[in-house]
Amino acid sequence: MVSVGGTFHTPFACALRESGEIDCWGNNEIGQLEAPSHHYRFVDAGWDHACAIRESGQMDCWGGNGLVEPLEGEFHSVDAANYYTCAISVAGELVCDPWVWTWEEIEELPEGRYLSVGAGQSHFCAVRESGELQCWGWNDYGQAEPPEGAFSVIGAGWWHTCAARTSGGVECWGKGSNRRTGSPDGQFRSVDAGIRHACALWESGEIACWGDNSDGQSDAPVGAYTAVTVGWDHSCALSQSGAVVCWGRSAFGQTQPPVGRFTAVSAGSGGHTCALHESGELVCWGGRRPFDNDHAKLSGLFESIDVGDGAACGVRPSGELVCWGGGAVDPRRHPFSVEGVDVVSVGSHVCGLRGGENLVCWGPDQEDQIRERPSLLRAVSAGYGHSCGIRRSGEVVCWGDNQHGQLNVPPGTYQAVSAGARLSCGIRDTGEVVCWGATDPAIHVPEELR
Repeated sequence: MVSVGGTFHTPFACALRESGEIDCWGNNEIGQLEAPSHHYRFVDAGWDHACAIRESGQMDCWGGNGLVEPLEGEFHSVDAANYYTCAISVAGELVCDPWVWTWEEIEELPEGRYLSVGAGQSHFCAVRESGELQCWGWNDYGQAEPPEGAFSVIGAGWWHTCAARTSGGVECWGKGSNRRTGSPDGQFRSVDAGIRHACALWESGEIACWGDNSDGQSDAPVGAYTAVTVGWDHSCALSQSGAVVCWGRSAFGQTQPPVGRFTAVSAGSGGHTCALHESGELVCWGGRRPFDNDHAKLSGLFESIDVGDGAACGVRPSGELVCWGGGAVDPRRHPFSVEGVDVVSVGSHVCGLRGGENLVCWGPDQEDQIRERPSLLRAVSAGYGHSCGIRRSGEVVCWGDNQHGQLNVPPGTYQAVSAGARLSCGIRDTGEVVCWGATDPAIHVPEELR
């Protein structure tokens, strides 16, 4: 195991070998690399000091200019924090004690049996034997307000906390965590909201992504791009040279684009991606049946393309709309055409604009996203149970499913809108990105991007 500690200016790390010996490296201004020569089964590096648990359960600490005193007793694990050292005893009891003078007094520790503990700057969190979380201390940024559920291990940072669910997922809360609401600051030219993550394109061409990153779908590449698009668990972008770059989950090859120069790209939620070659030809990759067989039937040129939930639609230079795949289109008709639609958006259903403003929608209608729709719009985006559009005035209107508040549009005038699964995002005329809807912690924009 390895643990990283220190500050920005004094980083260091310690690792536990299979033999039980500890190696530390990095900054050693106050002795934080001088680990004792014993055999250990646990190690943790803090801000100025580190602590480890011997095979006997005894604790050793080092660093802190020799001021650090280990806790007495037998322990299962330890967390070497900023001003405190906290540990779980072999009996499951929680023990915390400051190793230097601090103006922060430790509150009375909660009773019970615990599995793991994390100490931040001035807050603490621990995992009960039942898997429930218990936090106390400073709560300026919500770092002491844990989510519900069953967890197995926890770690506390300066002003935030993260814990691993027994189901395997990771959840964070507090300052800079993905449970924070809001939108990234700056001037943006486009935004795309997916199932559990979203990406936006700065005016500079750089990409900002936030939300779920379990498959790396929010790890945007560096560089300047002209477009960005998000699917279920993957994302793609169009570079200034015309090359397509994709990242995230690639179970169906959806992040393995072909080589070439392209003018547009669209990532779907069914494990597939399509792009328009500079020649106007359609190129698709990835996908699950029946989608992966359908796009091979299409030939000819296209001017635009949009990929949704197992289906896709494209507009030819003649204005003819061609759709294929399952999901939003009738699976008994691959492909089929709708004349006169020059703008199209595909989600769990399909919406398009005739003559640039007359809205038409078709496909599944479980949430009234087809029947209850506005009339004249200058832009439209079909999501997964709801849709959004921009009126001539710049006002955004959304209709369909509102279980997560995805129809509750913030006031203002907009230049772009994107309807995702449980949230929607838009770009105001000022270039500001605004998101609304889902309360799912994995979808909200993190603090550091705002």
